[in-house]
Amino acid sequence: MLAALFYWAFIQSFLFGITVLVYRNNLPNRILATFFFLVSTLILWQYLLKHEHWLFDYPKTLFVPDIVNMCIPPVFYLYSERIITGKWKRINFLHFLPAVLLTFYFVFFEVLAEESFKYFNYISTTEHVTVLTIILLSNIIYVILFYNNFKKCQELSKKDSGKVKPWLKILLIFFSIQLFINLIIWALHLSLYRLYEGAIANVREIKDIIFIVLNAITIFTTGLFIISNPSVITTLGTKISERFKSKSFKIDEDDAETHIAELKRVMAEEKVFLDSQLNEKLLAEKLNIQSYYLSKLLNEHLKCSFTEYINRARIEETKRLLESEQAKDMTLFAIAIDSGFSSESVFYTNFKKFVGMTPNQYKKKVHSQK
Repeated sequence: MLAALFYWAFIQSFLFGITVLVYRNNLPNRILATFFFLVSTLILWQYLLKHEHWLFDYPKTLFVPDIVNMCIPPVFYLYSERIITGKWKRINFLHFLPAVLLTFYFVFFEVLAEESFKYFNYISTTEHVTVLTIILLSNIIYVILFYNNFKKCQELSKKDSGKVKPWLKILLIFFSIQLFINLIIWALHLSLYRLYEGAIANVREIKDIIFIVLNAITIFTTGLFIISNPSVITTLGTKISERFKSKSFKIDEDDAETHIAELKRVMAEEKVFLDSQLNEKLLAEKLNIQSYYLSKLLNEHLKCSFTEYINRARIEETKRLLESEQAKDMTLFAIAIDSGFSSESVFYTNFKKFVGMTPNQYKKKVHSQK
């Protein structure tokens, strides 16, 4: 029964990692897939050590689960950092330095040591308990860091965060359960030397049951949420990072002036607003800036939204066309289309909003004055 749970949990975690990449192969999803692959590796290795007797046949592989356990917390935290703030720097790889140093220690001071590396020479020894303590402390630190990112997400409105809040909450629970598992493992190994042999076997059996049952449940729950809400790994991560940046990012005044000048040039010379399919992302790409930057630039420096800014430009174009001689031979809908509007109702609403009268009234007024 226990072996079947190991198989099930391993296959689940591995397949969910593949699923995440199939949905969308971007950086946040690669980080999330790495987490699932690490968990599947941890489960597989624990199975091989306990149920295929690698503990005694290949004792030099004993350190692998410890190394994997050191990598999981930073991967979890960096995923939250990426989807919430959009940040990723090469310095982030330093989060894995403890795992690298631990690998170095195991390889050169344990595995390659003159004394033969055996199961009973390592498990529950001072060295092993020290490693488990480091893993536990790492889990605690990264749970706190992850929780801080979760609180940042809580500051956003429901509209801005969408399903990212419940998604991060599930991951936080998953992470906390991993911490609980490592705490149990640490406590049990700390007390093993005080127990007689029969009790030790029972304690290890309990530890294995706790490990695989909790992992199987949390992996299944997390994967089920992904399948039920695929948007959390397709678009929402990008959206929330941009909205978070929009709220926290400060634009330098000189940079703002430069970009506003370029924006006005693109609007006046290239008349990009005439494209009815124009959106914030396309205009930002035209200006070689991020869409969250453009949104903040418009809101803080021009005191309007993207939609308002573009529609105002289209109305000015409409007024120019209505004042021209060719307006006599054009319908108002044709003028609206030539001004960049794709909907007649939106055209009428915005014209009345910015001009204070209907297009027909404006047309009659202009031509009566000629």
